[in-house]
Amino acid sequence: MGVSVSNLPLIILAEDDADQREVLSEILEHEGYRVIGAKDASELLAQLARHPRAVLMDMHGVASIEVIEKLEKMPIRPALILISGDTSVKEFAARVSADAYFQKPYDLEPLLSSLKKAIERRQ
Repeated sequence: MGVSVSNLPLIILAEDDADQREVLSEILEHEGYRVIGAKDASELLAQLARHPRAVLMDMHGVASIEVIEKLEKMPIRPALILISGDTSVKEFAARVSADAYFQKPYDLEPLLSSLKKAIERRQ
């Protein structure tokens, strides 16, 4: 008997690059997550109402003051992992209390491992 899709952890993948969003979505789904893509801050804000277990968010093109404030006000904040090509991602991650951050290009295995650990910590 298979696992119901609705029982899989929900991840919002907020990435403004459509190609990267598509490839990473497929990888995450293969790893056993339900994935909803968001191409910008307004899509991400709308999807947060679905109570994701984690948000993978590109620092540029998606992250905004409104997104960070909404995440902070959620009764159960999802795990937050930042991804960016910007060298200031480490400082930004510290300011927004991200669970982890990765500078592009990043290795997939550490990203997947950090995602799993962050979700487990927030259960």
